[in-house]
Amino acid sequence: MHQNTQERSQDTKRFVRQFRSATRRKHTAEEKARVLEKVEASPSFKGKVLAKLGVSKSDYYRWRAKSRQGNFENRRHTGPSWEPPESPGGVHGP
Repeated sequence: MHQNTQERSQDTKRFVRQFRSATRRKHTAEEKARVLEKVEASPSFKGKVLAKLGVSKSDYYRWRAKSRQGNFENRRHTGPSWEPPESPGGVHGP
């Protein structure tokens, strides 16, 4: 019984990880460029501008570094590329 509980726990963790990955916000190269332009043009603190735009500081600095290197790629996300695993009971949702 203990092993069955561990397997369910692992299945649940795997499902949550896949779900978070599939629903994470993806930004196009154009969106990233607009964010960089707005932040650089703003007289306000970067943190305030980024908060208004809904972009994290770490994303901003990563995008800025890639932009300076000329590495912006337009990788638009077209939707989930995964199928949700069956729930532990073997039935999908209600």
